[in-house]
Amino acid sequence: MKKLFPLSILFLFCFLFTACDEEETASVVPETEATMERVFDFHNADANDEESYTLGAAEVQMALENDVLEIIFAPARPQGKEALVFIINKADLVNGYVGKYKVKSLPDADSGPAETTYYYYMGSGSGSALFSGGNTIDGELQIISFDPKNKLASGKFTVVMEDAFDPTKYNASLADVRTCDITVSGGFKNLKLVQP
Repeated sequence: MKKLFPLSILFLFCFLFTACDEEETASVVPETEATMERVFDFHNADANDEESYTLGAAEVQMALENDVLEIIFAPARPQGKEALVFIINKADLVNGYVGKYKVKSLPDADSGPAETTYYYYMGSGSGSALFSGGNTIDGELQIISFDPKNKLASGKFTVVMEDAFDPTKYNASLADVRTCDITVSGGFKNLKLVQP
C-alpha cells in the first residue's frame, strides 16, 4: 500500500501536467474575399458604363435553408447600386457543392438549375430587376472548391443579359428605351455556408 500511494500521486501529477501542457489548436478561418464587375454595353453610345466592387463578408452571403441554396452578391450602398442573386434547389446541387450550375433562361425556363436575379437600384425605392424566369440570361455559377470542415466555398460566376432595357433609367414609353448588353462577373473565396 505504501508503494501504491506514491505511484498514484506521481501518476496524478504526470496526468495533470501533461493535460495542462496540451494547447488547444483552434482552426483559423480565412477571410471571405469576393469581387463583382458589371458592364453595361450600350449599343448606340460611345462609352460603356462599368463598375467594379471588392466585397466584404457582409456584402456576400451563402445560405442553405428550406432545401434551397441562395448566394447573394450585394455591394453596400452608396457605391453599390446593384445585386446578383443565385438560387439553386438542394436536389440540383452536386454532391459536395463543387460543380457548374447553368443559369435558367427563357425561352426554356428549366434550362439550368440556377435561378438568377439581377437588381439595379435607382434610388428612392425604385429600380430594375431582371430575372431568369422572365428574361434571356446566359451564364453559370461555378463552385470550384468546398471545404466541408469549415463550410467554405470558392468559385466564380458570369451572367450575360443581351439586349436588356437600360436598367439605369425609367422610361414610361418603350419607344424611348435604349438597350444594352449587361455582363456581371466575379469570383469568391472562403465564402461561409450558413445553415440556420
